[in-house]
Amino acid sequence: PPLPPRQRVVTAVLAARLPQWSLWRALVSLFKPADPQAAWQALSRFNLGDKLYARVDRLSGGERQRCGLARLLLSPARALLVDEPLSALDPALSELTLTTLREEARARKATLICSLHQVDLALSHFPRIVALRHGRIVFDLPREQVTPQMIAALYQGEQPAASKPHDDHEAMAVKLGVGACL
Repeated sequence: PPLPPRQRVVTAVLAARLPQWSLWRALVSLFKPADPQAAWQALSRFNLGDKLYARVDRLSGGERQRCGLARLLLSPARALLVDEPLSALDPALSELTLTTLREEARARKATLICSLHQVDLALSHFPRIVALRHGRIVFDLPREQVTPQMIAALYQGEQPAASKPHDDHEAMAVKLGVGACL
């Protein structure tokens, strides 16, 4: 979800815990953050610990993106669904971000589904690649079976020979739950 622009980063990150808090605790946390140490630790994993008390509207696009991901780290989610988490990040922060997300998913035994356009990063970080075009699965394969020709065909709009279209919405939901989305 978007981060409220005038909110402090600590409050935005701790919002991940709102479903577990009483109304009173949530309101008090707006003025005196309930667990600033947890927020700082989550932010630090994305090199943002120094922004704990900054206002969200004073962050760059990449910092806002990482702030939202820090909020994800504080949520109890068993499925981590992230859409384009690297779009505003440089290569070093992109690597850090994917490594952090994978470590977190592994630690909590959660499913991580990550939508990326950075093919090289998808192939280097995820065991399974699900390629989508126009909302349809083009291929769903272990990364070792994904070839440069398949990637080229995907971005040129062709149907790779090794794939077959899936029209069944139930099958598509299952397929998207097994690995990284490309």
